[in-house]
Amino acid sequence: TFSATPQVLSLAVSRDTKRVFAGGTDRDLKVWDAEKGTLRVALQGHDGPVGALARFHGDAGSASTRVLTGSGDGTVRAWDLARSQCEAVMEGHAGAVLALAVARDDQRAYSVGAEGDVVGWRVGWTENVPDSFRGYAFFTINGAHRGKTVRCVAVTPGSGGADQGTLFTGGEDGVVRAWRAADGTALCALTGHADF
Repeated sequence: TFSATPQVLSLAVSRDTKRVFAGGTDRDLKVWDAEKGTLRVALQGHDGPVGALARFHGDAGSASTRVLTGSGDGTVRAWDLARSQCEAVMEGHAGAVLALAVARDDQRAYSVGAEGDVVGWRVGWTENVPDSFRGYAFFTINGAHRGKTVRCVAVTPGSGGADQGTLFTGGEDGVVRAWRAADGTALCALTGHADF
């Protein structure tokens, strides 16, 4: 249950630090001008609170024009910031999407949800080409934390080829789990949060 007063649930900052992205209980993705402190645009489309947000990294010296949001409606949306609109809706969760991470190469994203699943997404687009964003699930780990809610996700860069980094997830089972980012193969469990 969410408060009647709007709450901010997720934040990200653009690579060039000129924009702040915020999601919350009002179901919008808000894009703020960090220097002026003014709202640039409020993007609507989710049917639930926006509790997860991740930006793409972009090339050195440039800012990416795409951001991902995850919502209580169970979807991940890709937003084209240059055109201020949703470019793709990716469905893969039966519950709220609670956290997102984007791989350093901007070709993979990962989402985790209240139903306990972890989804790996292949993503891509052509810059300056409207509606070119494509995303599809390339693996799903059902009940990744013994069926408990998965709250957070992070991904390390890989060295290339078969090594696409390591995916870490944290859940309400009190465990941090490590997975191969390339295919979701379990690597290890980091225990020690016994107070859960």
